[in-house]
Amino acid sequence: KINLDDMYLGEALRSVTHSWQLLDYCVTPDTLILTPDLRWRPAGDLSLGDSLIGLDEKPVDGHPYRRYRPATVTACQAQRKPVFRIILSDGTELHATGEHPWLVARYRGLNQAWRRTCDLRVGDTFSRLFTPWRTLTSYDAGWLSGLYDGEGWLCRSGAGTTLGVSQKPGAVYDHMVSLLGTFGFPYSEVRHTGGVNQLLTTRRSSIMRILGSLRPVRLLPKIDLWGVIRGEGAATWTESSLDERSFQESSPRQGRRHRV
Repeated sequence: KINLDDMYLGEALRSVTHSWQLLDYCVTPDTLILTPDLRWRPAGDLSLGDSLIGLDEKPVDGHPYRRYRPATVTACQAQRKPVFRIILSDGTELHATGEHPWLVARYRGLNQAWRRTCDLRVGDTFSRLFTPWRTLTSYDAGWLSGLYDGEGWLCRSGAGTTLGVSQKPGAVYDHMVSLLGTFGFPYSEVRHTGGVNQLLTTRRSSIMRILGSLRPVRLLPKIDLWGVIRGEGAATWTESSLDERSFQESSPRQGRRHRV
């Protein structure tokens, strides 16, 4: 039974013996999906009722931007179907069936539209919202996580969210700067003469990556996940081919008109 109020605008429907069914579209089981606890999970591991981070299918309330929204897996089934391999200009490879929709930027701006895999063309631009991360478990990662929990903060303002950490100049501060560079975490440095220096991160995707990788227990639950979407960058579609293999696929779907 399908509640039509929860259908995605872009999903096709068909009538079979007076019932409604969804036309299937899938990603492969190894495709990573972001959950609200800032972990990346393979699509094949998802189950009915799992919470995900989704986004508006269309801009709402007259605004030009989409926003992140909470979403829930409402259907999940494994199938064997032909899979397209999509290669982007930054080397990223994606695998999905021909009916899977992608949010494509036509002119590297706000003019974005949903296109099926089979309708993609060379030159279509994908906005990269995140680069998947993994939980860091090394001694240095634990040390940095503890420093964020002890000396850090999250601040929201009209300009967005800022993740910051303060420390006086010295060995601890120098080690903190070194580790941020080692892990590739972006930051800006604010130095105060004779006082406490600050290391600030302002891009939401970068804040989520730091918190998801280090998992500081005090700050992690404080992040506001549901703000305006601003991507890390863009990658241009350069090549697509029908993979000769047939993958066993998992097709998680969400309700409330939000997409993975």
